[in-house]
Amino acid sequence: MKAVWLIAKSYFFSRKNPSAINIITGISLGGYALGAMSLLVLLSALNGFEDSIFGGIKATSADLVIGRGTLVEGRGALIEGSGSLVEGRGARLSGFGSRVSGDGRYVCQSLIDKAIVKYGDKQTVARIWGVDSNFFKVYNADSLVVAGSAQLGARDAWMSESLVYQLNIEQVDRPVEVMTPSRTAGSLAQTTLNLEELSVRAMFRIREENHENTLIVPIEVARGLFEREDFEGRWDIKVKDPLKIEEVKGDLIEKLGPGFKVMDRAEQHGTLYRMFNTEKWFSFALLAFVLLLISFNLFGSIRMMQIDKAQDLKMLAALGMGDSGLRWIFLLQAIWVALVGTVIGILLALGLIWVQLRFGMVTTQSSFEMVYPVSLRMGDIGLVAGLNLAIGLMVGVIASAQSSK
Repeated sequence: MKAVWLIAKSYFFSRKNPSAINIITGISLGGYALGAMSLLVLLSALNGFEDSIFGGIKATSADLVIGRGTLVEGRGALIEGSGSLVEGRGARLSGFGSRVSGDGRYVCQSLIDKAIVKYGDKQTVARIWGVDSNFFKVYNADSLVVAGSAQLGARDAWMSESLVYQLNIEQVDRPVEVMTPSRTAGSLAQTTLNLEELSVRAMFRIREENHENTLIVPIEVARGLFEREDFEGRWDIKVKDPLKIEEVKGDLIEKLGPGFKVMDRAEQHGTLYRMFNTEKWFSFALLAFVLLLISFNLFGSIRMMQIDKAQDLKMLAALGMGDSGLRWIFLLQAIWVALVGTVIGILLALGLIWVQLRFGMVTTQSSFEMVYPVSLRMGDIGLVAGLNLAIGLMVGVIASAQSSK
């Protein structure tokens, strides 16, 4: 085997008698380098966009959400009529709090529904989000506020930026009316309205579209508006150690049983996550296919080398080298081309990513210029290296099989 390795090394590193074989081999090596660089830069750019997009979602999405019934995707609210978290009206779920809470987590109770919000002569339908006092522990609430005070008193409300503009509210501390139809009215003709007057204490900004027209209020106000004193709504959980989210999720599923739905952040925003991941892996597959096409150059260079070294192969066979040894000579050629090309490509990609992080050379061409985000992950380096070497090995196996024929 040592002789095989030395012969393969002499063929790969020899600089004597440059020919078309050397040129094609160099092109193959450059193709692997370009492919590795492109794949790693692509994944890093998509990672950057993922961090940028989902970073904003983290501010308004709990690590875990617990509810009973069908949870509305993206909203986390229980669909109207799906039932409460308790069995039977007027009952509280005995022991539920102790099964949800723990030393490594914060729990906030939420109730979400829609109501009419009125200010002066303007009114619109808004999403009412009732929260309890643990809201500030579960969510990064302070970072959401862009105007006003990051406090939520018993008769206070926080209004989303888009809702402020729709109602043309000029400043904070303005009173608004929130109205919902009474659930106890006997008929539509006898419908009465539940009305609450609240003071807008702060304006907040959220990137998610389904949060645009949102009014955050104390959960007691929401229960009164929607006449759901016996309705638990949902439970939002923040896990202190992000690495233990899946562990806590599994623990809650086991304790609460099949009657409850426990959703992590990806499940709460399933459509958005699936759409982004589909785009990411489709782009990756497209570049991987291009790399596979580039590998035909490597196959051609090995076959040409086999023809060029035909006399050497006959001599080696006469000296007692078997077919497997002859195949290993050219298989090692393919592995070296793929390995060296991959290392060069990864180093080039790391340099480009560092330049972008350090200097922000590539920016968008829109009205609001911004630096393209990039984020390097060690798993991506392993993925790119593994793919390149796997393709190189596959090509080498196919091409080297011809050496004994």
